[in-house]
Amino acid sequence: MGIEIDRIEKVGEKWKSAGSDFHKPDTEFHFIDFFAHARSTDVKPNNEILKYGWFSVEEALKLPLLDTTRAFVEQWKERLSAV
Repeated sequence: MGIEIDRIEKVGEKWKSAGSDFHKPDTEFHFIDFFAHARSTDVKPNNEILKYGWFSVEEALKLPLLDTTRAFVEQWKERLSAV
């Protein structure tokens, strides 16, 4: 994506089955979650990125997120409220 990050912190790791609506339902995904600080916001998309955007936590929670992504954003929201 070409952005510069620092203050990288691993915060979680999960395995999740793809489910019956995925084109390969027997696929398993391994998610490794990190919090990081973006030092730049100029994204340089590659052929895997169709769309991107920068969102506040509240805006992100209004998006149609996967359950694993929603849990990660909720974890970030809790972290922000503790500061």
